[in-house]
Amino acid sequence: MPVNKIYERWHFHQRMNQKVAHNVEKLIDLYSTAKSKQAILDGLHPWRVSTNLRYNNLFSYFLLLCCAGRGIIFTSFSIWAISLILFAFCMLLFGYSVYTPSTELNALFDELNNYCLENKYNFKFC
Repeated sequence: MPVNKIYERWHFHQRMNQKVAHNVEKLIDLYSTAKSKQAILDGLHPWRVSTNLRYNNLFSYFLLLCCAGRGIIFTSFSIWAISLILFAFCMLLFGYSVYTPSTELNALFDELNNYCLENKYNFKFC
């Protein structure tokens, strides 16, 4: 059934995003405990699991696209059209709630980059 396929894809994307969140937590822990650039590199070396650091939001984009498509196609005011627009609005809310922003990840990359540059050239950024 198509519902089972959607459910499987949602759980697949959820598992992938959980792995990325775990990797981000490991990087934050490594950043807070490392004393030098070499300590960061030594901490990154033993990763044997998924090293993915990109959130997978394709399922959210798909839901948002379906929501926009349903809103554009059904413009009449019959009970079926209104119920489908209501369903599309529910899909919009669910797609927004499943979306995982990557702002924390980008901030972590900037902090690690500044930390490595500070240790390499022995100066501090403001």
